[in-house]
Amino acid sequence: MLALFNLGGGEIILILALLLLMLLVPAVVIAVVLLIVRATRKTSYGPPTTASPPSQSSRSENLVMIKCQSCGKLNGQDAKFCQECGRKL
Repeated sequence: MLALFNLGGGEIILILALLLLMLLVPAVVIAVVLLIVRATRKTSYGPPTTASPPSQSSRSENLVMIKCQSCGKLNGQDAKFCQECGRKL
């Protein structure tokens, strides 16, 4: 068979190496993609949960606003400076 193609030993090794590379590259690419998918997939071990936002009435009960003495803007309870004029609250 070697005489038919007139190939030497080094050329045979090169052809075999290229064939092996052609088989390994897709397998490596698939393995890397599967690892990435597994690493980025969210794992859930229980039934899906849906977080419902608080009702409007409970929001207004828990919401504390601070009124700026300078401009009258209502600011959140953790604000140290007015969002409108920038003065210290």
